[in-house]
Amino acid sequence: MKMDLKIIASLFFGCVILLSLTACNVEEETGALVTMEDNDRVWVFIQFNVPEEGDKIDGYYYYGRVSKRQYSAISANKLTSGFILLKDTRYWGNDDIIHAYADFEDTGDLVFRIEDIRYIRLMRAEPKVGMGAEQWEQAEEEAEAKLENPESEADTEAESSSESKVSGSEIKG
Repeated sequence: MKMDLKIIASLFFGCVILLSLTACNVEEETGALVTMEDNDRVWVFIQFNVPEEGDKIDGYYYYGRVSKRQYSAISANKLTSGFILLKDTRYWGNDDIIHAYADFEDTGDLVFRIEDIRYIRLMRAEPKVGMGAEQWEQAEEEAEAKLENPESEADTEAESSSESKVSGSEIKG
């Protein structure tokens, strides 16, 4: 009877120690799951290095929408483990054009481990499917043109905002 009590006590003590050692990781993993499903999302470019058999590492490069809170926590190194969900995933093809990951088989959503992230960068705009680097070159040229001629931009914005209100109401109605 005394032996059984000693075994039970040592098992209980061992479990308490084990839980205390992993509690931080469990809390972080739970935090990752909670932030992963936020509806407030941002576009990112992200690189994953995923360990494979035989000490190989496969690199994956994607554009996708991730939880804004999760992105902030990861980029500040406050969240270092758990899972990250990429929605509306896109990838850079061998033809130097961006392709949608979604097709008749795939939804466009991918899940990776946060530990496998090697690089993450916030994107200013949604990467356009079917376009390559010219989409950013065009945006850069437009930004430079706005800086060179800010007065005509105000006139153009006023005209386009009144036009968009009309077309927006036409679409809704």
